[in-house]
Amino acid sequence: VPFFVLGLDPNAARVSVRFFLQDSLGAFMANIAEHYKRLAIAHGPQQSNYLSPYRLVMETQNSNAKRGDAASILAGALLRSILTDAPYPAALYQNALLRVRATQDNDEKKIRKVSYGRAAIMKAVLIKNYGVSEEVLTVDLNEENASVPYLLGRLFSELEQTQADAAYLDRRKLNATIVNRYFNAACATPAVAFPEIMKLNMKHLDKLSRTAKGSRHARTIGELTEAIRAQTPSFPARLTIEEQGDFIIGYWCQRQSGFAANNESNHSGEEE
Repeated sequence: VPFFVLGLDPNAARVSVRFFLQDSLGAFMANIAEHYKRLAIAHGPQQSNYLSPYRLVMETQNSNAKRGDAASILAGALLRSILTDAPYPAALYQNALLRVRATQDNDEKKIRKVSYGRAAIMKAVLIKNYGVSEEVLTVDLNEENASVPYLLGRLFSELEQTQADAAYLDRRKLNATIVNRYFNAACATPAVAFPEIMKLNMKHLDKLSRTAKGSRHARTIGELTEAIRAQTPSFPARLTIEEQGDFIIGYWCQRQSGFAANNESNHSGEEE
């Protein structure tokens, strides 16, 4: 039985047709299922498993700006690509990456540079548009993924958590984290940012030297650094647009893995 989807867009006093699609209901449902499979990525227990097309578009927009024509155009193009299983619009990935660069972390307002939605966009686009295997970009942290950008993202996340734990030990609030100061540079030009961040990290590890968390951070940082050096003698001078997305996914998955480990540790402590 044929099934039809008509996409309409308001245009002043008129309505314009964005697209008109015809296929079986089963084909449309299969395409939607594949989209959500690509989009799936680790997230918090309070966050929805399914990100709507509207939510994805909002992840690419300035939260302080009004929804404009650009968002409307992107929404139509995104919905059409989902229903027809076509490559995602380039603007979806590019705008999400721009928002990551432009956003500043703010713990009080719960705003983060790399959000659940933006990480999901990176994963879905890399799989669909760039041909990255779903076995490489998995839902949760993939410790077997040897991609240098992915490893660099994981390393940055571990360095960030080390700084946070050191600050907590000193009972002081950070005015600016390494994410605020170095994330954009680390994501685009690792050779410029990482040497400086690694120097700062030595101070953080010194403060945590007698704690279990300090030992765990030192071990993980050492393993990730060795894995990177096994493939390249020095940090890459520059990452491509595709590689920056890989970096962000590695960062996000390592961060979520750390949250899960902390929750398990807290639960086991309560049981004891």
